[in-house]
Amino acid sequence: MDAIREELGRLCTIEERHRRLASRLVLLFLATIVVDVAGAVAMYALEDDEKGWAGETGRRVRYAVCDAKGPRTLQVEGLLPGTPNGTP
Repeated sequence: MDAIREELGRLCTIEERHRRLASRLVLLFLATIVVDVAGAVAMYALEDDEKGWAGETGRRVRYAVCDAKGPRTLQVEGLLPGTPNGTP
């Protein structure tokens, strides 16, 4: 009975190595967020004048696709007339 109590006590204690592990995981998570945001900002900034909505007629927009040729972006014409806010 004493051994069970001792094992339960060990399971419920947080040691220094657990604190270090938790802090490393938090730092890794924060670094991942920073890299993700930096990549998104860089992609947006490097897209030149190809930002747009697929419904804009007369303007070509880029879509990301992944097919047999691998991941790439395609420049295509808009499929629907109008704009996102409903004006033609």
